[in-house]
Amino acid sequence: MKEFARKFYKSKEWRDFREAYFISVHGICERCGDPGEEVHHQIYLTPGNINDPYITLNTDLVELLCKKCHNLEHVKSFSMHRLNMVKNYKPGDDKYKFVDGEMVLNRNVNIVHGAPASGKTTYVMSHKGKYDIVFDLDYIRMALTLSEDREHIPDTLRYAMDIREVFYQAVEERRHYADTVWIIVTMPRAYERNTLTERLKANIIHIDTDEDECIQRAMKDSSRLNKELQKEIISKYFNDYEQ
Repeated sequence: MKEFARKFYKSKEWRDFREAYFISVHGICERCGDPGEEVHHQIYLTPGNINDPYITLNTDLVELLCKKCHNLEHVKSFSMHRLNMVKNYKPGDDKYKFVDGEMVLNRNVNIVHGAPASGKTTYVMSHKGKYDIVFDLDYIRMALTLSEDREHIPDTLRYAMDIREVFYQAVEERRHYADTVWIIVTMPRAYERNTLTERLKANIIHIDTDEDECIQRAMKDSSRLNKELQKEIISKYFNDYEQ
C-alpha cells in the first residue's frame, strides 16, 4: 500500500464499496473464474486522483481479480510502459541512452534529505512516478517488525543497514529497473551527503523546513509515539546540520 493511499484504503467508504462490489460479482475473478481476492482499480491511483470518487469508487472502473490475475495485470502494465518508452523515443532525448545497442533509461537517482518531520516523504510522494522506487530506512525497519509506528526494536537497525547496503550497490551499478530511485535520508553532515551523492551519481534535494515547524509536525504525527524523544532527535539534527 502506497503512503498517499493509506487513508483511502482504510476508510469506511472503501471497505463498504469493496464488500458491495465483491458480493455483486459473487466473489469470482472476472478474468479466470477463480475465487477473487483483489478489487483492482483499472485507472491506477495517484496522489492526483486519490480523492476523486469517480476514479476510486466507480463500479465501472474496478474489477475483482484473483491474486494471479492481479499480479499479471501489474506485469502487463510494466511491460506496456517499457514498450511506450521505446515508441516515444526521440533522438537527443536525455531520458534515455543506448548500451550495447539497447535503449535503456538513464535511471536518475534523487537523494532527498532534511530533518525528521520536515516533509521528505510528502515531497517524494508528490513527485514520484508510477515506476519509481523509494528507499527509506525507517520504512525498512517498520517492515521488519510489521509495525506502523516509528518506535523500532533497536536490533532492527543493523539488519536494515545491511539491506540498505545491498540496495545502494544495485543503484550504484544501475542494476535497478525503476525509472527513478528516490532515497530518503536525514544526513545532517555534509561529508556523508557528498560521499553518498558521488557514489550513486545522484541529484541532491534538501527539504528546508525550520526546527519549530518540524517539532510541531512531529507532535501531531501519531506514528511518532515518544514525543520527547522526537524533540531531542530533531534538535540534534539542527545542531549537527552542515550545509
